[in-house]
Amino acid sequence: MIPAGTYMLNSIDVKGPCKAPIEIQVDGTIQAPANQDEIKGADQWVKFTHVDFITLSGKGVFDGQGAEVWKQKKGGPAWSGKGPNKVFMNFGFNFVNNSIIRDITCKDSKNFQVLVFACQNITFDGFTISAPKDSPNTDGIHIGKSTDVKILNTNIGTGDDCISVGDGTKNLTVQNVNCGPGHGISIGSLGKHGLMNLVGDGTKNLTVQNVNCGPGHGISIGSLGKFTTEENVEGVLVKNCTLTETDNGVRIKTWPNEPATLTISDLHFEDITMVNVKNPVIIDQEYFVGTAPVCQAPGAAPGAAPGAAPAGATPIA
Repeated sequence: MIPAGTYMLNSIDVKGPCKAPIEIQVDGTIQAPANQDEIKGADQWVKFTHVDFITLSGKGVFDGQGAEVWKQKKGGPAWSGKGPNKVFMNFGFNFVNNSIIRDITCKDSKNFQVLVFACQNITFDGFTISAPKDSPNTDGIHIGKSTDVKILNTNIGTGDDCISVGDGTKNLTVQNVNCGPGHGISIGSLGKHGLMNLVGDGTKNLTVQNVNCGPGHGISIGSLGKFTTEENVEGVLVKNCTLTETDNGVRIKTWPNEPATLTISDLHFEDITMVNVKNPVIIDQEYFVGTAPVCQAPGAAPGAAPGAAPAGATPIA
């Protein structure tokens, strides 16, 4: 247990496997170094790897202290997760199974807030994500190559996508989510990074429920279609979510004329409330055309979205 108070923490990787369940209760404020250079080579500040049956709970706040890094120009190898001085995320859950994160707050990450990669049966309940709407690349939760992920009763306000879902996602449920401001809920842009995509492919049975999103870019699935290693997206339910002052509501993004041929199927958005959202619904099958030379050739994207069904959407101006 970490009691109330403020504590400084360098990067940490909790590595398994472990012989018994682990319970960590955090009621204090944990701060990352404000200077990015103090953590060299770390792509995730607080990382859990190959751990089963872990519970992380409490009233604690994990503060990435990203303000100084945000002042730097976005772009270059550090922002793309390359080089010795990577711009690190607050949380990384990698190969984590049968685990729950409850009532924790994640704020002001220097880069993405949370990565869920190659996990099974992991739940976020009562989770809070907070960053200013002008903070660059502070996407809320990115899911890749994971099965049975649940995001419940969550409030997300960021400078980018509230929730983004990559290729290979199957049986995803997003329910009772408050998002905004930000970029909304996005399925895309699928296919940009293949196996290196941090919003990654291979996700299955993801549930996001009772989540508030905003600020930020919303909930994203994608981008798809750039690499042959990518997998289809199927079985996505986004339900009972609220997006407030986000750039986008729900978004699907696929790359045009790329080597992967992918399908997004069995996709449902139900009972979505949008308050002052600029672009409520976007299906972009020519993502990045006009901005990236690789996508200049004409033609439809290889990704298709059969069975996408909006129901009960309530836009509020």
